[in-house]
Amino acid sequence: MTKGTITKELFTKCIIPLAYCAGAIFTLWSLKLQNNSDIVNYIIVVFAFGLPLGIRKMFLWLIPTAYGDLGVSVGIIIIDCVIGGLIGSFILIWFLIRGLWYMPLSIYRYIKSIKMS
Repeated sequence: MTKGTITKELFTKCIIPLAYCAGAIFTLWSLKLQNNSDIVNYIIVVFAFGLPLGIRKMFLWLIPTAYGDLGVSVGIIIIDCVIGGLIGSFILIWFLIRGLWYMPLSIYRYIKSIKMS
């Protein structure tokens, strides 16, 4: 592998997803406490962190139009947000695992390419 390929893979699979996760944690950290107490509301935290990643997937599958009634359309939007947050939380966990895996792998590949050249 060339150094450019290793660097591109490092940025796309490690640095950018981990930066997104850090930004999400930094901006949504205030949602972790319920009513300013010491009890963490994990359901809200999971949905808040996963919603930006999963909502794109859900609005492709369940489109809230042409149901005739406003209540049904609002219900479909709520279902989209809940399921999208759940799917997005799994995507976020996958981003973290992949990012933490590619960091040492990219360093190893970079050192190996330096030794070969």
